[in-house]
Amino acid sequence: MRTPLILLATLTLFIVMVALVPRVPRAATWDGEEIGRVRQIEIDEKGQFSVRLVGTPAPALCSSAADPTGAAVLVGNLGVTTDGVRSMLAVAISAQLGDKRIQVFAKNNPSGPVCQAGAMRLLGE
Repeated sequence: MRTPLILLATLTLFIVMVALVPRVPRAATWDGEEIGRVRQIEIDEKGQFSVRLVGTPAPALCSSAADPTGAAVLVGNLGVTTDGVRSMLAVAISAQLGDKRIQVFAKNNPSGPVCQAGAMRLLGE
């Protein structure tokens, strides 16, 4: 009987977190913006995470990264707050579980292996 309650709590948390996702700033401020499906999510001990996308053609979020299909979501980078990281993580997990596409807005990260994500959104199809 606890399983339906856990599912309801998870769904409620997801809805609240998606409602907190900030509006996506103008695309002109980003080095890259891609649409794809979530292939992988890696979460660190601080709750920050990176996401890797797949799609046809292969997503290329930024030109300077060793892996242009990946983007890191870190507190303090590009104005991202702790709540922003949580909201974007909810979007990424929902997209992966529901096999939905997401749109990721990123900046080049010359010192890292992946781009820096500042915003993402779940697409309806």
